[in-house]
Amino acid sequence: MDYVSVFMSWLPTYLGIAVLLFLQWLAIRKGVLVSVEYSKKERLSLAIVVFSILAMSYSSNDNLLFLLFGFVAAVVVYSRKKFYKLRLKKS
Repeated sequence: MDYVSVFMSWLPTYLGIAVLLFLQWLAIRKGVLVSVEYSKKERLSLAIVVFSILAMSYSSNDNLLFLLFGFVAAVVVYSRKKFYKLRLKKS
C-alpha cells in the first residue's frame, strides 16, 4: 500500500477535523464559546478522565501507544490553564 492511498483513505477524517476546528474558531469569534480557567483539582479530574478513556482502548487493542498517548494527553490537559465552554444565556 502506498502513501497516497493511505492518505486518501484518511481524507474524510482530516476534512472532518478541519471543519470542526473551523466551527470552533467561528464559535469563539462569535462569543458562543467563552474562556474559563479551571482549578488544579478540576484539571486533574479531567486529565484522569482523558487518560482512562484512552487507556481503555489499550485493553481492547493491546496497542501500547494508546497508553503513551493517553499519558501525553493527560499531561497536556493538566498543564493547560485556559479552556473554552459554552456561554449559558440567562433568561
